[in-house]
Amino acid sequence: MKTCRTVLYLLTLTLVASLGAPAFAKGAVAQSELIRLRGDMQKKAERNIWKAVERSYQKMRKLRGVTMCWNDYYLASQAARGLNHIPNTLVRLWSTQAALERSAPSCKAQPNPQLKGDLENWIKDIQKHVARVKLRGKRKMTLEWVSRPFNPTWAAGADKAFERIKTKGRYTGLITAGEFKSSSGKTISVKPVNWSRVNACVTAENKKRKPRRARCIRKLKAQSFKL
Repeated sequence: MKTCRTVLYLLTLTLVASLGAPAFAKGAVAQSELIRLRGDMQKKAERNIWKAVERSYQKMRKLRGVTMCWNDYYLASQAARGLNHIPNTLVRLWSTQAALERSAPSCKAQPNPQLKGDLENWIKDIQKHVARVKLRGKRKMTLEWVSRPFNPTWAAGADKAFERIKTKGRYTGLITAGEFKSSSGKTISVKPVNWSRVNACVTAENKKRKPRRARCIRKLKAQSFKL
């Protein structure tokens, strides 16, 4: 009987421990990991190792009970640009802006006074050069620039579309505006578009507890082309 009581007591202590202290411990561990990943992102960004920055950012996103700061999103924006991923670049820039407005107590880094203006200009520059398209062709078909942009960022902004057309024969998403020619001999012209509906959507999402800014990109009317 005494043995049973002892076992029951030990089980009770284990249950209390599992429901109590670890809640704080997990939060402390997650916060420490956030700080470690933030430092790792900064070091890798200084060396332009964008794949490593992206890996650390994705690990950071999986942490629970912590608040990401403006500098986390800003470094992630740079990684997305370095990896030629326009949608991620935009979403993370929007997240950087929102985090600056929130100014969480746990976020100690002070932004450059010019950062807000730099973010706005970066976003406007992307929206000035990028459109959304729906391209339909055949698998193994190729698509290429008629006149490739000199700026490497905008030139690379069509790479994903080129790859998808070749492997899948279709692509829906963002692409740098310009003229393209398919292997079928057809030339298409993608025009810059108005992003006002997208920006209004982002403003609305920022007011939510769990904003989903990525979905706002779908508010952009797609230009359809048959290749």
